[in-house]
Amino acid sequence: MKVKLEFDLPDEFDDLMFALRGHDWYRVLWDLDMDWLRDLSKYQYKETVTIDEIRDKIRELSDDRDLNFD
Repeated sequence: MKVKLEFDLPDEFDDLMFALRGHDWYRVLWDLDMDWLRDLSKYQYKETVTIDEIRDKIRELSDDRDLNFD
């Protein structure tokens, strides 16, 4: 089975980029969950993690994969 996605450029450029970079965003979430949060809970136990710390980590992981929210 083959699947073809079509986008009307330049109007749907953002949608194209979401489709092409979806796996990279998945990896950001995987790294956040399976690496950082797991390590925090297992090795560096902190009773609380602030929203700002989580936000900073998400930005760090997305920057590492050349992804942004703009």
